[in-house]
Amino acid sequence: MRRFYVSELDARAPELALERGMGLEIIGFCAAERMEDEELIASEEVRLRPYARKSLHAPYYELAPCAIDPLIREVSLKRYRQAVATCMRLGIRRMVVHSGFAPRVYYPEWFVPRSIEFWRDFVRELPEDFELLLENVLDVHPEYIRDVCDGVDDPRLRICLDVGHANVYSQAPAEQWIEMLGSRIVHVHMHNNDGLRDLHAPLDEGSLDVERVLRHLDAYAPAADICIESVDALSCIRTLEKRGVITDEKSL
Repeated sequence: MRRFYVSELDARAPELALERGMGLEIIGFCAAERMEDEELIASEEVRLRPYARKSLHAPYYELAPCAIDPLIREVSLKRYRQAVATCMRLGIRRMVVHSGFAPRVYYPEWFVPRSIEFWRDFVRELPEDFELLLENVLDVHPEYIRDVCDGVDDPRLRICLDVGHANVYSQAPAEQWIEMLGSRIVHVHMHNNDGLRDLHAPLDEGSLDVERVLRHLDAYAPAADICIESVDALSCIRTLEKRGVITDEKSL
């Protein structure tokens, strides 16, 4: 059964998640230095206790798991380890990480093998019940992230498909991403935009055909959870309710 999360990109997310029985995606640690704030982590332990289902968006600024320079990879590894440790403190077993692909910087012949090497070594450190989810951002084709996931070949590494990012940055439509990635997708960031800017707009405001995306998810990734990652989460919830995607949140 598909489950639902709401991202703290909308300040009302904590309240909405509790009201509607949804999971909460925490974004406060995207700024890596916050993972070194013991007082903050302790306060988050208390704040997040009411949430039975949680995910954490890991830091990504300046991090490059596919980097050629070993020192850059070393810094990236340190931050991801800190993020996993933060998850363990907060009772979280699902963490989203950016793939790190940058067009005209990391060509596929570099990006794919270097990423496989990095993530294969890293996932071996993770608990068996931990999920590390690669998210597309600037990725221009779905096959790169697919090949990384398949190359690592570990059930702890799966994919978070961001359909809004695919709509802005990819040369392939979101539906093609869903077809190609299929059951590798376990988490979907849902939001809309105008195809030019990453607006994280409500689902009914943009050029992304949400109806087609939802049909493709049902066909190719029926078990994938949906995380509403919009600046207006309530509007997105209402849109999904109208389409019959969300029925009784309390039972999910």
